Amino acid sequence: MESADRVDIAQWRSFMQNPAAYAHPERLAACFDRAISATACKTLLETKRLSTRLSHLIEKRYALGAERSAEEAIGEEDRRVALLPPDAMAEVAMRAGVTYWASAFAGAITGSEAAPLRREFGEELCAYALANKDLAGPKQELDPVDTARERIASDGWRCLAAWCHVVGPAAGTRFRLKLRPMALLDEVPSAALLEIGPQIIRRVAGQGRA
Repeated sequence: MESADRVDIAQWRSFMQNPAAYAHPERLAACFDRAISATACKTLLETKRLSTRLSHLIEKRYALGAERSAEEAIGEEDRRVALLPPDAMAEVAMRAGVTYWASAFAGAITGSEAAPLRREFGEELCAYALANKDLAGPKQELDPVDTARERIASDGWRCLAAWCHVVGPAAGTRFRLKLRPMALLDEVPSAALLEIGPQIIRRVAGQGRA
């Protein structure tokens, strides 16, 4: 994930006005009540002459048109998050997750769990957690360490869901369109994650690769 410069206005407008350019095929399939397969929808989305028509269809299905008035109210930090490419999401989720769990990392990194923790996550992610400890969520138990990666990544996705919820549908719903439907991203997370998750995501997106 590369460090981001100021958000390009043309890229931002395309994000707001042309959801067919980035929507996951399964999100488009829902527009047809899945009467058309995701494979066929992928072909449709790759057909440039259909882009405007499909964007209108997506906007109608997900009630995006009514949110155009919010376009200018979305700040630079949130625009940077909104424009993250789909192939960066897993890394963003993991970095968000280790940040949320940073108190647990700080407690374990000098204890008996340090070696298995470093083996499971690597030195770089462990260092990233400690460097962003000011945004840590409540202390949680890492044990068993061999299942910690899945639990931490899940909370990272919940941080993304919290950002989507807090920023509102103008950017949040469009952001979700980039990925296949998934409960961790689509459902409203806990109050604790709603409070701190968006801040974590903004930092991860702003920092790029540590």
